[in-house]
Amino acid sequence: MKRLALDTSADFCAACVYDTENARVLSSVSRNIGRGHAELLMDVIGECLENAHSAYADLSTLTVTVGPGSFTGVRVGLSAARAISLALDVPLCGIDNLTACAKFAQASHGIENPVTLLDARRGEAYCLEAGQEPCISDYRVLGERLSGDSLVLCGSGAPVFNQELGRENRIVHSEPVPPIEFLASLDLMAGDHPPEPLYLRPADAKPQTGFVLPRAKV
Repeated sequence: MKRLALDTSADFCAACVYDTENARVLSSVSRNIGRGHAELLMDVIGECLENAHSAYADLSTLTVTVGPGSFTGVRVGLSAARAISLALDVPLCGIDNLTACAKFAQASHGIENPVTLLDARRGEAYCLEAGQEPCISDYRVLGERLSGDSLVLCGSGAPVFNQELGRENRIVHSEPVPPIEFLASLDLMAGDHPPEPLYLRPADAKPQTGFVLPRAKV
């Protein structure tokens, strides 16, 4: 059985085909593009499948990251994954980047309950503590809540947290999302509903109001 994992939530446009029966990566393609995921993703998937000597029909499950991250990137990955899942009638599993980073810290360093911090810019971070709901908050506010020398951090916001607050907390990794090969190896359960994006912050884009034309009368 083969699983296709996709990630377009940050700078990378990444895909991986994973053999779930033998627990091995068959192929992975990861390109650091920053923007332009919509234009490149299907080519990345096609290249990944070709390198794995596989076709879409060979896929049995899909995994996709759901953010928080780039608004456009998250939508691109989710849309592609949903379309493939629907076309092939195979389960689709979503995982948020905060949970994925925590799982990566646990798998790579044996850390049971790291605090995941993903840099959200503007002096803020997305945060996930064990047993808590994910949130977005100012680094200074987080510093008041997260204290103690035994605190272990992971994620792209961890170095920023230490720098902003003059801390020396241990950092397991500083990735915004784990490698696509790790994401593909996760055995996730598909829910009753399609994966939904995890944004935590409202979109920057707003409807234009200065050039609104009057609605025609009928």
